[in-house]
Amino acid sequence: MPTILIIEDDPVLNKTLSEEFAAAGFTTLSAPDGEAGLALATEKNVDLIILDILMPKLDGIEFVYHLKQTLTRKIPIIVLTNLDTVALPEGIDHVLLKANTDPETIIRLAKEKLSPGPSPSA
Repeated sequence: MPTILIIEDDPVLNKTLSEEFAAAGFTTLSAPDGEAGLALATEKNVDLIILDILMPKLDGIEFVYHLKQTLTRKIPIIVLTNLDTVALPEGIDHVLLKANTDPETIIRLAKEKLSPGPSPSA
């Protein structure tokens, strides 16, 4: 069962995503800001991160920078934001606009990111 880390400062959205991912069979962890999210990402075995950009303490861009400095393994990151233009650091796998995205779309994308690619031909 994959573990999804949701880093979102909007408590309603954080709770909704956590509940939707849990209902879809994922283990969920959540953090209200980038600082708490970074601690969870480095302490727990996380398979995918759902990340907001504008957050207190440590924004999403700083979070990615620190995560890449701390961990040697790559964790897929899906950014959820209402910013229509933002320069994102390398290491972001996908960006979704919050206003136009429902939880089912996010879960479907997460499943795609976590599924193994096609096996090489022998």
